[in-house]
Amino acid sequence: MVGMFDPTQAQHYCSNFSASAGQAAGSIRDLVKSYRTGHVFPLTEGTPTFDKYRDCLLRDAERRIFLSVSNYRRSLDLMMSSAAPWAHVTLYYASFFAASGLLEMFGCYVANKFIVEVANPNPFSQELRTNASIMAAMRRIGPHESFWTLFYQCSPTLRPWVTDPKLRTALDPVNGDDTWQIDARNRVNYDTYWSLDAMSSFQQNFVVGSFPTCLQGDLSTQRSRTDLMIELAYSFVNQFGLSTDALSVLTPAGTRGQKVQQLILNGVPPNLSSTLNWAHCVV
Repeated sequence: MVGMFDPTQAQHYCSNFSASAGQAAGSIRDLVKSYRTGHVFPLTEGTPTFDKYRDCLLRDAERRIFLSVSNYRRSLDLMMSSAAPWAHVTLYYASFFAASGLLEMFGCYVANKFIVEVANPNPFSQELRTNASIMAAMRRIGPHESFWTLFYQCSPTLRPWVTDPKLRTALDPVNGDDTWQIDARNRVNYDTYWSLDAMSSFQQNFVVGSFPTCLQGDLSTQRSRTDLMIELAYSFVNQFGLSTDALSVLTPAGTRGQKVQQLILNGVPPNLSSTLNWAHCVV
């Protein structure tokens, strides 16, 4: 069983962001690697090391939440037959970022060879530790397969706190298969037969006026799962009041919601195809 916060404990954790500078404003992967080298775990609330780690992880969670919406929005621009496989891949990453950001808000960070989990969840004495054994048990599968296996292991802990039956579906493996999302992504991304099959299915079935119900097969399944995963993650983002300075590198200034609106929802990609000479492709 993975150690995680409950919602009250997670809200305490997420609401105490203190904007630590230096390494805490950088990569969570790099920070954890340096911590492991220095053997500083467990981390105890109230210490500078705990504050530094918490701030870095919460920044990472906010970046992931932002990227989940960005990828979801861009997948809509790819809804055409020739880009259908990449629409699927983009939807996959939107789901992955939402799911991983969700776990981070509850105190669980997934690295390649270990996880950081909650050892003591009680506010004002919270403690975090590393756990390598849980990832060692999955050493024969890839990192994304390991992530989804772990995510669904965490689902029974999360389930009681998700009151909306529709959103609770996001905690269930697709078709009962823990690794369905990454397996389907790999199939359409790396196998040319399935790439063209996705294009053909899209070409035969897509009708803009009936989107998204016109989507078929794996693309339809991934879109609906991604939709639920993002909504689930944002339900806790709003409940916990997650707010860091992680997105301050992006202009214009404003809240996360304002940046989502201006940079993602209202963002219009430039038409760059006219800058290339495609004559050799259309002979």
